[in-house]
Amino acid sequence: ICILVVVVGWLSYVQFPDAPIFAFIHPQKKSKTMKVDVSSVLAQKKELVELIEDEGPQQAYEVFLESYRASHFGIQHTMAHIMGELLFETQGLEGLKICDSSFAFGCYHSFFGRAVAEHGISILPRLDRACIEKFGPLGSGCQHGIGHGVIEYFGHDEAGLIGALDACKDTTQA
Repeated sequence: ICILVVVVGWLSYVQFPDAPIFAFIHPQKKSKTMKVDVSSVLAQKKELVELIEDEGPQQAYEVFLESYRASHFGIQHTMAHIMGELLFETQGLEGLKICDSSFAFGCYHSFFGRAVAEHGISILPRLDRACIEKFGPLGSGCQHGIGHGVIEYFGHDEAGLIGALDACKDTTQA
């Protein structure tokens, strides 16, 4: 799974290097692209930080899930990325216990990206063990998030791809 994410992420970047971060293709209408208003996202990010501070991370995550449950998938997944980043910023590696499979594991994607950026690839076995403890040996969606962190760490060029693929060997879902 880690290798699959690395390869697909790399190919996507090579094919669309200037694609905006917050652009998602609606699954039923492949020709339409939905863009998220960045100023709105920044305001929502600020609200989530305040919620984490006021209610604690677990309660904030539950409120977050309920708040975005009826939103378009692209919005859900983008905001889950942001929530994962905020959980890492505020909780460190302990925030990993709060992320879950909601919104296509988006929380893990940015959480792992930040964890790998801060701790380096030596953190991969620890992240992999945490995934297995939470989802079992076949819970590949969590390790999928590790793949996102690894490709961001190494970069989207050919050398980055090789480094990322090699690093995936440190996970059980290589």
